[in-house]
Amino acid sequence: MTKKPKTYRIIIIIALVALTGLLVVQVYWFVRAYNLQEKQFDEKVNLALRDLTDQLLKIEADSTSRIPSVTHLAANSYYVDFNNYIHYPSFDSLLRTTFVSHHLLAPFEVTVYEDMSELVTFGNFYKQGVLEAAEATCLTRVPPKKTAMDFTITFPDKQANIIGAMGIWIFTALTFLVILI
Repeated sequence: MTKKPKTYRIIIIIALVALTGLLVVQVYWFVRAYNLQEKQFDEKVNLALRDLTDQLLKIEADSTSRIPSVTHLAANSYYVDFNNYIHYPSFDSLLRTTFVSHHLLAPFEVTVYEDMSELVTFGNFYKQGVLEAAEATCLTRVPPKKTAMDFTITFPDKQANIIGAMGIWIFTALTFLVILI
């Protein structure tokens, strides 16, 4: 009779080790999936911004300039050293069209700077992403004629949007935790 409690204890320990192992594997794959989603988001933004700058250069009939690279300033911020004049209404329209074509519907902020002085020329916060109907702020300000400009795009809720895109992963992880408990 003394062997049964010892056998139960061994079975419980083995089950706990197995469940802990499953939990570790679940966390590992969740982190990998998040990192993959983040990388895909960054690549999508990079392609969209390069497409946008290409279109802006075509509007200016500039076929000699190279498409500027996109600099990743922070986890959620992207800078384009455009060095050309930006007509904001055209920029806004192209930005919306380009983001829709690249399936970037997340909320974002855009800031356009004068290249030399780095003063903010235009800007806007698109609370509902490209579906936002609001006009840009600073439109009444008259920028110097044909001043070279750069711009920054920031996604303040990038992490939440990436996690939101991982719906099936979150569902399976929560289901697994409920089963464990």
